[in-house]
Amino acid sequence: MPARDQWFLGWKKLDEKGKNKQAYAIDMADGGLVITAGLWSLWKSPKSGEKILTCTMMTCEPNKVMGKLHDRMPVILAEQDWPKWLGEEAATEQELLALLKPCPDEALKIWPVDNMVGNVRNKGPQLIRPLEPALL
Repeated sequence: MPARDQWFLGWKKLDEKGKNKQAYAIDMADGGLVITAGLWSLWKSPKSGEKILTCTMMTCEPNKVMGKLHDRMPVILAEQDWPKWLGEEAATEQELLALLKPCPDEALKIWPVDNMVGNVRNKGPQLIRPLEPALL
């Protein structure tokens, strides 16, 4: 179990309609940071004139590991790609688009956790303790 709050959650549908789901915690296998690609924009509302800051997380098709849970996953950037994504290093549009791909399967570790993790009122490290037996 990670000692830091860098993991993220995924949910596996256990039935066709998706009413029954199992929560999974996802982290980097090497214990490194989970750094995802995102975009932000500051724009002016045409109705109110208010400045609005918005952001979005970039997603891509899943790797094999995440594909067991979902049909997409966050774009997780390798450390060497951070400067390109952040604009600190020159990159072409094609180089940036090439970053929007799934990370290698072996880069992630995934474990089932208590579904109580899906309720913001529930708190505590017990929420991300692995359940046994693993479902993946």
